[in-house]
Amino acid sequence: MITKTYTQRKKKHKALNLADACLRCGLYEHTTKPKLDRVKIQDGTAGIVLVILGTPTRMAEARGDIAHDAVSQVVHQYSKKYLQDCEVWITSSIKCYPAEWKVKTHEARWCSTYLDEDIEQTKPVKVIAMGELARMSCKEIDQEYESCVHPLQLKEGALPRTIVEAFSRTGRELRQELGKIPWNPRLLPVMRQALREQYVGLDFEWNPNTDVTHTVGFSSSTSCHAIPLSMKARHLIKRLVMNEDITIVGHNIISDVIRIMKWVRPKDIKCRFMDTLVLKRQLASHLPVGGLKFFAHSYLYLEDYAKDITLEDFNEYSEKLRVYCAGDAYVGVLLYQYFKDTYKNKWDVLAPARDIDMDMILPVADMIKGGIAIDDTQLNTMTKDINKQVDVLLDELSTEYEINPSSPMQVLEKCNELGFDIESTGEAVLKKVNHAFTTKLLEYRKYSKLATTYTTKIPEWLSADGRLHCNLHLASTVTGRMTSSKPNMQNVPPKVRPCFQSIFGEDGILMTVDASQSELRCLAYLANSKYLIDSYNKGVDMHTLVAQLAGIDRRDAKTLNFAYVYGASDFRMQQELVKLGKSMTKAKKITQDYITSMKKLGIADYQKKLLTKANQTKYNTSIYGRIGERLNPTQVVNFPVQSFSADLNKIRIIQMYDKLRENNLLSRIWLEFHDAMELDVHVTELDKVIELIKSLDTRIPDMLNKRITLDLPIDIKYENKNWN
Repeated sequence: MITKTYTQRKKKHKALNLADACLRCGLYEHTTKPKLDRVKIQDGTAGIVLVILGTPTRMAEARGDIAHDAVSQVVHQYSKKYLQDCEVWITSSIKCYPAEWKVKTHEARWCSTYLDEDIEQTKPVKVIAMGELARMSCKEIDQEYESCVHPLQLKEGALPRTIVEAFSRTGRELRQELGKIPWNPRLLPVMRQALREQYVGLDFEWNPNTDVTHTVGFSSSTSCHAIPLSMKARHLIKRLVMNEDITIVGHNIISDVIRIMKWVRPKDIKCRFMDTLVLKRQLASHLPVGGLKFFAHSYLYLEDYAKDITLEDFNEYSEKLRVYCAGDAYVGVLLYQYFKDTYKNKWDVLAPARDIDMDMILPVADMIKGGIAIDDTQLNTMTKDINKQVDVLLDELSTEYEINPSSPMQVLEKCNELGFDIESTGEAVLKKVNHAFTTKLLEYRKYSKLATTYTTKIPEWLSADGRLHCNLHLASTVTGRMTSSKPNMQNVPPKVRPCFQSIFGEDGILMTVDASQSELRCLAYLANSKYLIDSYNKGVDMHTLVAQLAGIDRRDAKTLNFAYVYGASDFRMQQELVKLGKSMTKAKKITQDYITSMKKLGIADYQKKLLTKANQTKYNTSIYGRIGERLNPTQVVNFPVQSFSADLNKIRIIQMYDKLRENNLLSRIWLEFHDAMELDVHVTELDKVIELIKSLDTRIPDMLNKRITLDLPIDIKYENKNWN
């Protein structure tokens, strides 16, 4: 804590010739050697590189030189190896050693004055920002930079690969060693080579205003070409996708597959698809999030082939855009090879998960393309009801309590005024406050969120066909669980669901196909709990069994089972019971009895082994090969179960999608929902669809050679054309 008075600080500040920002910061008070200056560590003529670190270390402060500590030695090492013939300088975002003081965002902002001076005086051609503080400072002064992890992060298990890539990329660029896009003026040689390799890079460009596709790019591993999307081009694409020996490669290829489906029937598509965005999630989740151009420049060391492209260029076919389009197709193939070669150790391990995700590309593309219809009557009714509730609650809160319920500060002050000593207005905190004010406030927030998230957004999301086409993401979670956006259909409140209806109108039925207790059954299998597996096979579910073993209510057992699967602590499980109306004493007793029953079933020992292994290896592996790195204890316990369940659901979807295609049915899968799939069924095909669902293989596959037979029963639920 700063103990000096403002006057005393001002005198010291003047004596040290520091900037005005230092007076507000005060970090210089904690060090004997404030404002450590930049240091040149290497001479060269190829160009000037400025490497920015976070804060000076204790050793740097002791020596009065930021270039003589363990962190700077890493910079020395990589500069010598990758920045040959370059002049290299080291500086830091924060100029003073912070001691025990935790550096805040505004302090980094104040210190950016000195960073601006460093850049002005050294005039670097390239800047490398190492760590979050360095990136923050560069953004503050609008400085372009190459990004990598801070060297100290390497102690926490981060790979040095990001540092190597940043330094190598910078060196190559300054030495003009970046590769060029191998444009071929003729399409035929490109296609011949691609067909020999059986991998074809593919990319489309379209008008963002009209959604009309006008350019298509093709690539092999050695050259690329692009042409207008004519009938000739469509015929070529059709021949490619109907060839089961061909793999089409692209980055976020689902959007391209949706376009292919406009002139090729899904049942005719026989090729495989390979999405490099999915590969990135599976193999290199530690890498920064970025688009195709980022990877092309940062990891494939290619020249920026998109630097002259503007938004207006996408409106129509042009010579400039066709080179860009071909470049995207080429980078997709190269990125596939990069992931395959760079992560050889993971490649074979992940093969089962990779096959599942790639087989899901076509079903997911079909789900997005088909979309879902909106019941205008239901939407209007819901909108009026919700807006009415919002207005009533807003009026009551503002009149009775004289506050703006949207202001966290006013809510906090009102709670303190009512005698509740809280420091946050979060939902979890307010739920613990037993008062009419907080009850009404939470109700207001609920309806207000429904209004802002759904009633006002759904009309904006509708496409020209009158349907809502939400985004489905295959590669957003390490467990393999899919997510959705615009809107998040996997988290739609029950009150909103009736707005969504079958695309077949009165002739349609929305059906839910749900795997019964999927994650709990997967847990039983993974833990090899013979007692639990035998009970499941006899028709006794886990909730009932645990309730009997622990001598507790089935409702309590169900609550604790789901909490336990997700790695909840004893205290967290007690809190869940308190929410159900139990006293803390009673909750502790129930939790203790529950933990005892988990030991009897072998679940506790299984989770203990998981944690021990994760501590030793620093990663966890799912049954289908997905790799979870640097997981916290809760994630370690939950990762194999959630991942196994998610992959089993994907397998069921793939099977069902193939059956629907083979039988030429109008009925379709329109949404993946964790351990369920949502079907849009034409009423004339209802019996056939139910027959196909019942023909699905619902057994949990024997992946562990334990010769365990465990079924995963499927529930079929449907009522009418609307989603309930």
